[in-house]
Amino acid sequence: MPELLEQFPDDFVQDQDGNIRLEYNNVKQLEIDCEQAQSAFKRSFDSEEHYCEICTRSLLGDKFTFLSSCEHFFCQDCLKDMIVTKINEGQIKLIKCAIASC
Repeated sequence: MPELLEQFPDDFVQDQDGNIRLEYNNVKQLEIDCEQAQSAFKRSFDSEEHYCEICTRSLLGDKFTFLSSCEHFFCQDCLKDMIVTKINEGQIKLIKCAIASC
């Protein structure tokens, strides 16, 4: 971690106990950095293959959707089919993550 202090001296602070933390002077800069990190994650995720637990296919990440409540992800076709099926069965309140243990 000391290399972070050398590479980003204005962003990382080391306290008297040797713990390193990220420090921001304003909320706007934190928001900008978070958005950039999310964009970088999405670009990386979208360019790699991932496994859909519903249909058991491996597809590029841009074909997947994350569930905001639990952060599991499934291919968009499977999510759409799952939701339409629940609605048609009159079970709209039972729409949830497809991972049984979730």
